[in-house]
Amino acid sequence: MRESTTFIGLDVHQGSVMAAVWRPGAAGPEVGAAPVELPKLVRWVARVAADGPVHVAYEAGPCGYPLVRALQQAGLRCTVVAPSLIPQVAGGRRQRIKTDRRDAAQLVRYLRDGALTAVTVPSEADEALRELTRARQQLQRDVVRARHRVSKLLLRHGQRWTQSKPWTHAYRAWLRDRVWAEPGVAVVCRTYLAALESAEVRLKDLDAQLRAWPLPAALTAPVGALQCFRGIDRLSALMLAAEIGDGRRFPTARAFMHYTGLTCWEWSSGAQRRQGSISKMGNTHLRRVLSEAAWHYRYRPAVGVRLRRSQRGQSAEACALAWRAQERLHHKMQTLTRRGKRPTVATTAVARELAGFVWAVWRLEAPAR
Repeated sequence: MRESTTFIGLDVHQGSVMAAVWRPGAAGPEVGAAPVELPKLVRWVARVAADGPVHVAYEAGPCGYPLVRALQQAGLRCTVVAPSLIPQVAGGRRQRIKTDRRDAAQLVRYLRDGALTAVTVPSEADEALRELTRARQQLQRDVVRARHRVSKLLLRHGQRWTQSKPWTHAYRAWLRDRVWAEPGVAVVCRTYLAALESAEVRLKDLDAQLRAWPLPAALTAPVGALQCFRGIDRLSALMLAAEIGDGRRFPTARAFMHYTGLTCWEWSSGAQRRQGSISKMGNTHLRRVLSEAAWHYRYRPAVGVRLRRSQRGQSAEACALAWRAQERLHHKMQTLTRRGKRPTVATTAVARELAGFVWAVWRLEAPAR
């Protein structure tokens, strides 16, 4: 079958597509421009497939998944490739030559040799939920940036609030009632406050929509089970489930930990062993949610009102898994703290182990997709 397959590597950009076609029995690929419009590109690949089976590949990137869905709908085989896992040719950087033609030719060679790693293509419903949860994280960053602008403005002009914690109702009233000596500074303060209030309103509105958002059937059980864990409410569970998709695609807990980027990098050779900080090579959105949840495990294991409400109606296996997570992760947090580890380092280690418990949820709850 492989000897009769035509391999196509596509270097896809917004305004251009470069294609490398390696036909059966050919000594090398034929490289040339392909149509940019999606319907025309699908028809072009279909014409190549008229001579026999084809296998298309392109790198995951800002152009998303419409191309792979259109090709699969047309009955054509297509793989979306993880760019960070494409093999690098030794000495390639020294040549300092990178073109779309070379990229497409390199892609089709690795596709033909079976040296590429595919990414999981989410369904349109899963992708829409992922867009929603990522938009929420972006709005959270907007709120933090807006607050920083206000606080740095106060710092530059020697204004201090010492009556309570910042961003309380009293603090906001104090900000609104400030009398500045210079009218320009007053305009800047009002502008920053208006931007902050606008971002907070948008975030609150999106949170309300996410709480009532209908879940895809395959994610309903995992989202419910994830809420049994300390530090994971419905919104956090939505973010985790949207980013993970089908957690059973990871064969082991360590493989999932690598995907989150919470495992340490290592550069060992011979008798020398060198290990460093976390790799940060995986999904940044997952890493952020897990790290935030890990802070809750510095407290003694307990099932409070919120957890009891979330665990109502969930399976006994999910509740037992969440309780084991509390005991193990709290013990790890305490052990690392006693050894003198910084709180951020200890929390990162706890987040890595929490990722293993999150992976186990799909082994308990996830139905077949």
